[in-house]
Amino acid sequence: MRDWRSIVVSPDTGLEETMRAIDRGGIRVALVTDDDDRLQGLVTDGDIRRALLRQLPLSTPVAEVMTREPVVARTGDSRAVRRRRMDERGLDHLPVIDADGRLIGIDTLRDVLQPASIDNPVVLMAGGLGQRLGPLTEKRPKPLLNVGARPILETILRSIAAAGFHRFYISVNYRAEMIMRHFGDGSRFGVEIRYLKEEKRLGTAGPLSLLPERPELPLLVMNGDILTRVDFESLLAFHRERGGDATMCVREYGYEVPFGT
Repeated sequence: MRDWRSIVVSPDTGLEETMRAIDRGGIRVALVTDDDDRLQGLVTDGDIRRALLRQLPLSTPVAEVMTREPVVARTGDSRAVRRRRMDERGLDHLPVIDADGRLIGIDTLRDVLQPASIDNPVVLMAGGLGQRLGPLTEKRPKPLLNVGARPILETILRSIAAAGFHRFYISVNYRAEMIMRHFGDGSRFGVEIRYLKEEKRLGTAGPLSLLPERPELPLLVMNGDILTRVDFESLLAFHRERGGDATMCVREYGYEVPFGT
């Protein structure tokens, strides 16, 4: 909700004025903050209705009927995290606060259900030979091998696109024509795809030198054969918050040597 300040009231605001605020916002809720914009509570039209059934005067301070310590989202929480929180609690509204508890907005269920649109470019590395898979990659590049119902690379692209990314580059070398034929310009996936064609193998990060221009936004780079459940929107928010030159995703992997002590 863009004009969320229209539904903000103070703890001592009366029920009548609070009803006006709820009516102004049109989302059946008002937010209660103190003088420093710190969230104190949330009041719904249902809370007001129950107060009237108890025959409380319209001058009653809203603090007496509001929900204290409501469920909230915090700065940096991704759309997926917010939606999951709302689903788990059966919520239609989710106030958003900063690290100091100050109100900075409110999400509605409609907000989090709308697809995001993230302009940061994505580079998927799909030019490797896949030699360790032997005969499986003699006639087909590794990213086009099926895992389940579709090729690995398609699953990766769909999962990143579902997070709101829509500008893709795919680096290709081995069996490049097969990858380009499968994905085309990306229109059937609802995204834009351009190709970085390696005339010779450039190594893991080499294809980045083929980008047509220096990206103005942080760039997401990923191998074309890794299946992951990383929340890409949260990853981008984390990177922005920390302000680093780069953010790398890793996982801990343990191996027990079966020999000696």
